[in-house]
Amino acid sequence: MTRSTEFLYEYFVHNNEKDGISFNRIKRVLEGIEPQTDENKFLKYIPLYNLLKYGLIELVGKHTYGLSPSILIKGRDCNLGINFPKITDESVIESLLGLKVIYNSMAYLENDIAQPFEFRNVVRAIPDIRSIIGNSFKEWAEGPEDCESIECYTATGWRNSKIEGGTLFKVRIGSNQFLFKYIVKLSGAKYFQFEAPEFEKFNLAVMLHSINGFSHIKGLEYNSNSQILKTTAYGFPIILERLLFINHILETGKISLSREYHLSRLDFKCLNKIFHHKINKI
Repeated sequence: MTRSTEFLYEYFVHNNEKDGISFNRIKRVLEGIEPQTDENKFLKYIPLYNLLKYGLIELVGKHTYGLSPSILIKGRDCNLGINFPKITDESVIESLLGLKVIYNSMAYLENDIAQPFEFRNVVRAIPDIRSIIGNSFKEWAEGPEDCESIECYTATGWRNSKIEGGTLFKVRIGSNQFLFKYIVKLSGAKYFQFEAPEFEKFNLAVMLHSINGFSHIKGLEYNSNSQILKTTAYGFPIILERLLFINHILETGKISLSREYHLSRLDFKCLNKIFHHKINKI
């Protein structure tokens, strides 16, 4: 847990507005914590990614974010409170910012905002990466001409592996060198577009870039003996990591800050379909 993540969460708590906080405003807050350099221009967004992954904030409008509503997610042996009020200390197993892992208690489970959670059922309803892009991205009819190919890097332990261009591009908007949109190639001559602040769409495009560039997605592996999924992948879809994060807590009673998640073999099979069976199994 970084101090930047703690600071950003407190900023949301004390500035939680009805219409949310814009991406550009969040960007300025993060730059105030740590000024941008070429080396950290992507790393500076990790606090925002963390809060989305933990479920503490959510998208509330176009490029705007706000605190997530209070909810209690029910597991078999323990429960997870997200921005959940009035939890007594003796009920808490672990806590982190607005997250509280608590023992089963009828006083909480009968609450109106208590919701059941079943990882497998949720994941089975999610299409694969290519289908998500094809169904939810806006088509780009102009093709890749005058687009700048993007070479992505995915973390593999202590080093980075480069994925050469061919899937992900960016195109300038007008004469302003700082305004651009992204273009992703799905298959054949089909291209789709999205805007720079569309965080999750960027993650999906980066993941497709990795799926197309390697026999296995770098920085993403599953150990079938320990039943642990480990990711160091940059651009991992937030909604999927949030599901893994929640599932790990409900299965183990522990909050994972290492991006290592307990996942049963059957649950892994369901997840791997989303990634076109490209998760490395060891």
